[in-house]
Amino acid sequence: MNHLRWNPLLRTYTLIATNRIDRPIFPDECPFCPGSGKIKDTYDVLSLPNEFPVLSPEFNPPIQETESLFKSGASHGQCEVILYSPDHFATLYDLDNQHIEKLIKLWRDRCNEMSSDPSIEYIHIFENRGQEVGSSIHHPHGQIYGYPFVPLKLKTELDSCKEYFLQTNKNLILELNEQEEKDQKRIITSNKSFLAYIPYFAEHPLGVFISSRRQKNTLADFTNEEITDFAMILKDVTGALDAVYKKPLPYTMSIHQAPHQSKEYSDCKNYYSLHVEFSPVLKDATSIKFPGGSEMGAWASISSKPAEESAEILRNAFRIFKKVGQ
Repeated sequence: MNHLRWNPLLRTYTLIATNRIDRPIFPDECPFCPGSGKIKDTYDVLSLPNEFPVLSPEFNPPIQETESLFKSGASHGQCEVILYSPDHFATLYDLDNQHIEKLIKLWRDRCNEMSSDPSIEYIHIFENRGQEVGSSIHHPHGQIYGYPFVPLKLKTELDSCKEYFLQTNKNLILELNEQEEKDQKRIITSNKSFLAYIPYFAEHPLGVFISSRRQKNTLADFTNEEITDFAMILKDVTGALDAVYKKPLPYTMSIHQAPHQSKEYSDCKNYYSLHVEFSPVLKDATSIKFPGGSEMGAWASISSKPAEESAEILRNAFRIFKKVGQ
């Protein structure tokens, strides 16, 4: 039975998802393609309930353990699959800007809908691309999880940003943007509304960020112009990533936005800002960067390249991508 288990050492929850054991792998057929009999025959972008959800309103809380340290809870929340295109072989950068704008608006609308569920505290949009990061279906898609708590990585970011704001009265993420743009060594591309750069502290080779130039809590805060600019820079960054090794790059893409409803972070409007983190898992054209003892055991990340070297590689790939696309 799916449920939450409290980890008192890290002060967060582990999600127990016993239903994930039975997840099918589709080597020869795709349930997300039109004509499969499993979805609509025609669509541009589409949201679907996850058939094997980690979180659901239907999951009941387990019987509470008697030991005081062993606390559990219900895995209340929502999990959805977001289909980017009916084309099984499309990538984000294959899609025209208007199509990507539809995808961004679908992300926004599904987040707004999920936020009406009082059990959901944090909404996370992400994409697992490639078998190397656990994707079981090749068709271009991502997911949205609505958690009943703020996940630890996001909580750490929020706490750091809040502390910085209290000390300086400045937004830490916007300050990082400003310093990266001033330095220019790690900038990949930019437009009126967004910057793309490999941050000074990047944990992954090619671990690029896309960050809003203006303080924006969630996708719902974007203007139509910002949605257009966001579509453009998503297309440019994903195209550049695939141009590095001239093949699809496996990665996890995560959209970090503010909690939609959290008493602890109800004041985050000034100190937190939306950004996108890409975590590619290759360290070169053929080798996977597996997390080892330092990463898994101590959460001390090791990157095989400083961000400046990775940024030069990705800038060159970006130029190739733009030249081919002309």
